[in-house]
Amino acid sequence: MTSQATYNAIAGNGCERELTATEIFTNCQSGAILGFAEPDDQAYFAQPYVARCPELFERQMIERAIVRQVVRDVLNAPEGYAISIHDGEGFAIRRSRDVEAVMRHIMSTDEDRLIVYAPGEDASKPWGNADGWRRIGTLLLVYGNDGWDVMADSSEAPEFTALLERAEALADELSELVARDSAATVNLQGS
Repeated sequence: MTSQATYNAIAGNGCERELTATEIFTNCQSGAILGFAEPDDQAYFAQPYVARCPELFERQMIERAIVRQVVRDVLNAPEGYAISIHDGEGFAIRRSRDVEAVMRHIMSTDEDRLIVYAPGEDASKPWGNADGWRRIGTLLLVYGNDGWDVMADSSEAPEFTALLERAEALADELSELVARDSAATVNLQGS
């Protein structure tokens, strides 16, 4: 059963606000018809390598909504985290604090590894690096399954898992909505 929890998103009027999972799901279903609420979605779907198939559109929109929730929650945290994206071939972006820049670099391959860093750590510590950032966690994003299951694996550090809670809740709610929508479609076809 879906809750009334809200998630950070862009509403149809282009203003950033909190939307319920049901509103996000509706946006995912209708984005191509009504126009994209999120600027990065419009840029993504304009890419020549993106399939224009209606069956894939909803899944890709759901994947992007969940990943965007992770990215916004990480970058809006008061600790000043940054995100790198490794697309399996190399780093697409390194330690960015810009939501749109990060979102521009996801989904160019079948999977991405989102790596979150905290600033200001001593580089002499074993987990630090030369410019003073410390890795706090990684999230494996796998595209092309059901959409709501895009978050495939992650680090278990409490500092990191706390950042994923809202995106995990959104994924759970969207999975229920997808299942309910699929069941309704099957019932209509069977009638």
